[in-house]
Amino acid sequence: MTARALTGISITKQPIKTSYIAGQSFDPAGMEVTAQYNDGTSEAVTGYTYAPSGALNANDTKVTVTYAGKTADVTIDVFDKSVSGINASFNQGSVAIYPATSLDTLKSMLTVTAQYNDGSSSPVAATDYTLSGTLAPGTSVITVQYGGKETTFTVNVTARAVTGISITMQPIKTSYIAGQSFDPAG
Repeated sequence: MTARALTGISITKQPIKTSYIAGQSFDPAGMEVTAQYNDGTSEAVTGYTYAPSGALNANDTKVTVTYAGKTADVTIDVFDKSVSGINASFNQGSVAIYPATSLDTLKSMLTVTAQYNDGSSSPVAATDYTLSGTLAPGTSVITVQYGGKETTFTVNVTARAVTGISITMQPIKTSYIAGQSFDPAG
């Protein structure tokens, strides 16, 4: 009589998660590994190992499951971490913005946050995103661009108005005889 011997293993239920972002680790949840024996029987087994077991990288296309010296592969997709969207929060407060204001000035009142395809998010430094648009009296829409994504925010722009005038240099001639015309030279 021949002793029962393991002839191979197979993945009979795929894991719940098969798509990953570089840096994440393989999660075997939901996976079922079945051992096949030389007597024609099979059974679900635990106690298997898998590799790679640490952080995955974009070159990984499979995870190799090992049980009692036999192996089977699980196909996976690993994507590089990338920006999936951005948010902009503008807090103008009581600051007056005029049409001639540089867009870079707005960065001190702006918070930009990037969302990534792995579900994480982080603030974006003011030097890393760009602003475009035109400041015109009323409400202006400004576009923020970062990581190939864009969003917009609005700015209340105050129209430029004359609030007064002053003479910064006196004219050369300031004394006149009645009947002479004013000469603004100088």
